[in-house]
Amino acid sequence: MAAEAEGTRGLDRGGSPTPLRVAVLGCGKAGQAQIHWFTEDPRSTVVAVWNRTRATADEIAERIGCRSLESWEEVIDDPAVDVVSLCGPSSTRAEQAVRLLRAGKRVLCEKPMARTLRECDEMIAASEASGAPLYCVFNMRFHPVVEAVTAALPRIDELVSADVAYTQHRTGVTWRHAREQGGGVLKAQAVHVFDLLLTWLGPVADVSAETLIVHPGRETEDHGEVLLRFASGATGRVYASYCDPRPEIMTGALIGTGGRIDFTLSPYDPALNGVDITIDGTIEQVELRDGTDQDPVYPGLADATRRLIGFVVERSLNGGEIEIDGFAGRRTMEIVAAAYVSDHRRAKVPLPLRLPEAPTSGWTPRHLDGTDRA
Repeated sequence: MAAEAEGTRGLDRGGSPTPLRVAVLGCGKAGQAQIHWFTEDPRSTVVAVWNRTRATADEIAERIGCRSLESWEEVIDDPAVDVVSLCGPSSTRAEQAVRLLRAGKRVLCEKPMARTLRECDEMIAASEASGAPLYCVFNMRFHPVVEAVTAALPRIDELVSADVAYTQHRTGVTWRHAREQGGGVLKAQAVHVFDLLLTWLGPVADVSAETLIVHPGRETEDHGEVLLRFASGATGRVYASYCDPRPEIMTGALIGTGGRIDFTLSPYDPALNGVDITIDGTIEQVELRDGTDQDPVYPGLADATRRLIGFVVERSLNGGEIEIDGFAGRRTMEIVAAAYVSDHRRAKVPLPLRLPEAPTSGWTPRHLDGTDRA
């Protein structure tokens, strides 16, 4: 994808001040948060929304004054749409992204980027062929907690290890847990952690994983642990689960040769957000940047999604480097895919991962009761 090395050009509007015109496909929580911030940014406007449940799209369209689409395909050749945000199930993203990118639409893709590395590669290839940028929603990078951790890293010297958990309590069975989605909690939740660890510790050399299906009605893993060996020699452990009784929360520790950083990031409760640094036995609380413009859907994310949307709008209008491009999304999905291969083969898996990946059909993780994989 050319944008990784060369950046991308802004939209040629011939000097017109017309705002960036956005269509949002999928009006769940993530879609609603994006709609809010695209609407709040004076440089952009939401012109169309689509949702599998039409009534949801109709209500949003009436409230903000835009079109409610009968079919998402309506935006493919619509000259009145500049950017399309994909907020629906991951099983739909590759087809939507490829068709939209080939039509020259800029695409913002929710995480996870796709179901498989093959789909990631198809999306990147479509972006490269058309020159239309592909952005991935790694809004955690813009969070005050993450920025504070990043700024504090030099104080603990060389990183030795990382231990991060990202959990939430989900009791039901929904489309998220269907095999057609290509994976479970590692793909849907842990990708945020993998993105941050790649930023903080660099490339991953090999991956080991164990997963479980705890809820008997689910077809994909709802509990998983991943061990990482980074190219630097540092180690990492990532724990992700839908079965943890706590509200959704990310907690972690980074150990360096000169100290330790502990952090907590809650998407819903800003009071829980915090960063501590320990050096020579002394614990210091790190002051966080004031996350103004609190998110109406995820209050604990502060202004992270607003700043992500602002970044996408800026790059779309004026061009520039895209750090959250398709390659960034693929790198997180490579770790997910390697984790599934490791769990399937009961072995450590080196990166880069050679295709084919672990099967996305005809195989499921081990169940808690000890039932063998299908």
